[in-house]
Amino acid sequence: MSVASERPGGSRLLHGVGADGQGARLVARTLFREMQRSGFTHGQVLAVADELLGCLCATVRGREAAGAPTDPREPEQIRK
Repeated sequence: MSVASERPGGSRLLHGVGADGQGARLVARTLFREMQRSGFTHGQVLAVADELLGCLCATVRGREAAGAPTDPREPEQIRK
């Protein structure tokens, strides 16, 4: 699965799904279904979710420390 950007500040994966949060839901459900098909245990799925949240938190903290402007299109000012 590639999330390479075709446009500045955007993701090809979520581009056509809209800004209403449905893109994130689709990606999450698809990832979960593929992990189940691949034999991941519930504990392994939780470990992946924990790692994703850790990556997000580290990125947000780093950008806040650098004083990067927020993106009003993203909920609760969370940036990629």
